[in-house]
Amino acid sequence: MSLAIILIGGWVVATGVVGVFAWSLGRAAAIGDRQEHVLVETAAAVPDRRVGPADRRNRSLRRLGGSPGRRAEDLLRGDVGAADLALVEEHEILAREQARRARRAG
Repeated sequence: MSLAIILIGGWVVATGVVGVFAWSLGRAAAIGDRQEHVLVETAAAVPDRRVGPADRRNRSLRRLGGSPGRRAEDLLRGDVGAADLALVEEHEILAREQARRARRAG
C-alpha cells in the first residue's frame, strides 16, 4: 500500500514538473512573439543608423583628437573617400601625361 502511495505521489510530482516546464516554455514563446510583433510594428519608426554626419565624435569628445567616428563603417567610408580622391588625382595626372605625350608625338 505504501509503495502505491509513493508511486502515485512520484507520478503527480513528475507530471507537475513537466507541466510547469511546458507552461514556462509557452509563456516565454508568447513573450518573444509579442516583442517581435512590437519590433515589426516600430521598424518604420527606427531611423537608419548610417544617416548623420560622418564624423560624430569630433565635436563631443575633443580629447580623442580627430576620432574617425563611432562605427567602423565611418572609418571605412572615410578610407574609401580618400581612395576615391587619390584615384581621381591619379587619373588627372595620367590624362595630363598622355596629353603631353600626344603633343610631343604629333
